[in-house]
Amino acid sequence: MARVIRHLAIIIICGGVIGTVLEDIGGTPVIAEDIIKTTRKPLLALNLMGFLAAVPLMCCITAYVIFVSVAKEVAAKLKIPMGVAATSLCLGTLASYELIYPAPAVYLAATELGIVGRDIVLWGLVVAIPTTLAGYLYAKRCRLGAVPKEEGRRKRLIGGRYIRQSSCR
Repeated sequence: MARVIRHLAIIIICGGVIGTVLEDIGGTPVIAEDIIKTTRKPLLALNLMGFLAAVPLMCCITAYVIFVSVAKEVAAKLKIPMGVAATSLCLGTLASYELIYPAPAVYLAATELGIVGRDIVLWGLVVAIPTTLAGYLYAKRCRLGAVPKEEGRRKRLIGGRYIRQSSCR
């Protein structure tokens, strides 16, 4: 049991380090700003970002931990509750990783149904895409959490030096 917890801790810590570095170098406001500018449905974009990132990262927890600071920035800029943005991101990561990634539980369940090989991934996509869209619709309708407050000034690392900048407008 301790070995399992140790491995999960490594995954969570690595995701936290990547997310913290992304936030410290000023990447999260830039990503949030791009999401808001390029799409009319930023919650769907967060959901799809989690959906696409979970499989190559091989863990839904890591994808969530990396991008939760982006979800917080999007929530602050749109003045929506943090729980709404986090739920959209979380359900996107869960749907793709749990249904597409050929994990042992998915593989065993699929072989019991007579699905083998690449058909597991194809049927996983068939189930995961509507599931993640249902997660987006749920997140859009729920009102979880409080609206995050905009932070006035944030330090940003540029060329090895920290400068002050405004993170939310």
